Amino acid sequence: GHYVLGPRGPRGHRGRYGPAGEQGPRGPPGLQGPPGRANDGDEVAAVLLDRAEDLIRKTRAATQAHDAGAAILLGQIRVLEHQLGVVSNEEEMALTAYQELLSAQGQLGSEMHTAKSKAGELLLQGRSAEVAQRDTQYRIKEEEHSFFGSKQRIGQWSGGRRRARVGLPAVALCLGPLVATALGTGVGG
Repeated sequence: GHYVLGPRGPRGHRGRYGPAGEQGPRGPPGLQGPPGRANDGDEVAAVLLDRAEDLIRKTRAATQAHDAGAAILLGQIRVLEHQLGVVSNEEEMALTAYQELLSAQGQLGSEMHTAKSKAGELLLQGRSAEVAQRDTQYRIKEEEHSFFGSKQRIGQWSGGRRRARVGLPAVALCLGPLVATALGTGVGG
């Protein structure tokens, strides 16, 4: 006979594994692999020496850059120290100049006060001289009028025109406010 096989049945659930067995004996050695490239010791040493020299060059360059940076910083520190010394000297000079300026300002103020008082005195002298001159002119005219018996008014001349006389006191009267303004006192100052 023949065995008739039916369709395959469903897969069953997994059972439990048993304990691991003991390690078996070592197997026989395998076949030898293909031969590799021959390793030359001189060649490897040359490569290692090149790498070492490259590292030394990089280290020297980093050291030189560090030294150059330190030298630049030291130079800048020296320049700053010099500038601070110069600034300190300039501050002392500025303080001295400021004190001299204050003393000169005080001296100028006293000289201005003296000049104002002298200008006031000159102005008063000019006004009194102008008054005296007018008084003298008036008396002369009065005497001429009484002496000649003329009917001319005082201050008029024969042509009927008046003649203005400007003396030093009149100039002082005109220049008085200008002098006061120039001296910084202003009117009534």
